[in-house]
Amino acid sequence: MDEIDTKIDNLKTESEEKVALRDALLYRHRILRFSDELTQNIRHSQEMFNDILADITEYDNYCANHPNFVNQKAVMSEENIKRIYRKCLEERDFL
Repeated sequence: MDEIDTKIDNLKTESEEKVALRDALLYRHRILRFSDELTQNIRHSQEMFNDILADITEYDNYCANHPNFVNQKAVMSEENIKRIYRKCLEERDFL
């Protein structure tokens, strides 16, 4: 029974890791797309910025907890989003 319990626990952990990876890839996709939209001068509401900032937090947490995950793909996009967010806050220039 212990062996079966161990196998079940391993399968559960593996499944959770796959879900976490899928979510991280989704967060990264959303971050890159949002940054591209900003580069194309597409304006966003403050709520949309808050939503993408939450994605950035989740993505960064995943990367911190998974050091073998390639993280350099979204660094500049994250910086771009945060820079434009600060500018929009200062100028009160949200959609």
